Amino acid sequence: MIKLNHAAFKVLMYMRLESGGRPYFTFPYSKYKQIITKGGFKKSLDELVNFGFVEIIENNANLRKPNVYRFSENWKSNTK
Repeated sequence: MIKLNHAAFKVLMYMRLESGGRPYFTFPYSKYKQIITKGGFKKSLDELVNFGFVEIIENNANLRKPNVYRFSENWKSNTK
């Protein structure tokens, strides 16, 4: 059974809302700064990626654009 910490669960729920039901989405700093600090977001994102809830499709940090993410179903087979 996977147990996300409170912050990671909150970020996942806000990502779901921001995606509007689409599998691919962006989650810009302007959105997540309203709910969590930059360091807290990074830790939460790492947890979501490690447990298989989210994948980073495009890392656009050098382009100063939001990253592109995709919801994943790898968490179903993940037993961490």
